[in-house]
Amino acid sequence: MGSKRFKNLDCAYCVEQKSVAGDHIFAREFFLPVDRDQLPQAPVCARCNNEKSKLEHYLTAILPFAGRHNQSCETLSELVPKRLSRNQVLHRELQEGLMYVNLNEGGVTSKTIALPIREGTIESLFGYIVRGLSWYHWGTYINPDNEIEPLILTADGARFFRRISFHYAQANMFWLILERERLYMRESKVLIPLRYLYGAFGFMAG
Repeated sequence: MGSKRFKNLDCAYCVEQKSVAGDHIFAREFFLPVDRDQLPQAPVCARCNNEKSKLEHYLTAILPFAGRHNQSCETLSELVPKRLSRNQVLHRELQEGLMYVNLNEGGVTSKTIALPIREGTIESLFGYIVRGLSWYHWGTYINPDNEIEPLILTADGARFFRRISFHYAQANMFWLILERERLYMRESKVLIPLRYLYGAFGFMAG
């Protein structure tokens, strides 16, 4: 966070204020301690660092419940109880909103739990991530007047966007697809494998 090479640059997230530090684009707290090295960073101003940290503090306590990667069980059992013990308000919020639902996957129905999640938090965080990765990989700032629209996709929606994503890549847009255990950034018909995360999401920036 304190590296001098990230200071006094334009903030990768807002492009309006100067950076005060380097920010881990994917919060370290999403990972087990042994997997926190070499995470990509971007310059961040004090305001964006504060706002992004609030989202990460909230989502690192919730998203692990939906984890399907190889270390999801360990992440959930090792990291989440400590976070919820320090945030009793969120703990009560999850307890009161918890409900059991029937989930059909691949024709197999099973009973699972559903937790409430604050509207817009996932989309807001991945808006930051899109801007951060744009700076990290290409040194490109996405200005505030450029629209970013993170979308949470259903399985059918994910299949649809996979079919059309190369078409959009030719228009200088890129897609982030969180699928199984890897995040792929697709631009100019090139797939760049990164590490991550939970479920299947698609993101477009242009």
